[in-house]
Amino acid sequence: MEPSSKKRRDRPMQIKRQALAALTNKTLPVEQWMAEAQVPGATAAVIRAGELVFHEAWGVRDEYGVPMREGVLFECASLTKSLFALLAMREAGLGRIRLDEPIAAQLRDAPWSDDPRYFRVTPRQTLCHASGLPNWEARPMHMLFDPGEGFSYSGEGYFLLQRLVEQAEGKDMDELFRAHFFLPYGMESSRACWSPAVGAATLPTCFA
Repeated sequence: MEPSSKKRRDRPMQIKRQALAALTNKTLPVEQWMAEAQVPGATAAVIRAGELVFHEAWGVRDEYGVPMREGVLFECASLTKSLFALLAMREAGLGRIRLDEPIAAQLRDAPWSDDPRYFRVTPRQTLCHASGLPNWEARPMHMLFDPGEGFSYSGEGYFLLQRLVEQAEGKDMDELFRAHFFLPYGMESSRACWSPAVGAATLPTCFA
């Protein structure tokens, strides 16, 4: 392994150790980490025993130098996949979706593909990124390999399964996330999808 590769691999663990050690005095070297990663703005929170014990913001939130603040919302992107997997397994436990039956056979108005392998993709394979579906490619729907015969991270696969879970619940993903994850824990500002209720003023801006 290249020394630089090992350094990159070890860096998250080093940050974790530093963060844990810093909890005693609530001092985190965030500005140092931001400089190393060229991050213009960040927020951090520490929750201990269910209580918020540390919450601060650093840097700026846009190209105009507007200061970052604690209430700014960040996109959690594919971190939602872990929560979505819980929803999918809940639906399977309730008998509303079948993990080993093709999604296309369970989903009304399933997207079409010229590849017959697409119609064999199951929820279980999709959850394990073994569906054979690609990851947000511009080309029409196609398969990378036979379902269950390989591993390839696939956002398209999860989006397909999302439609099945929404069909089973009769609610969209934002409603499901808020009902099962966000509102029970007081996360009233969190959303699974963009909503005008969020408000652009609470979001940081991507800039180079």
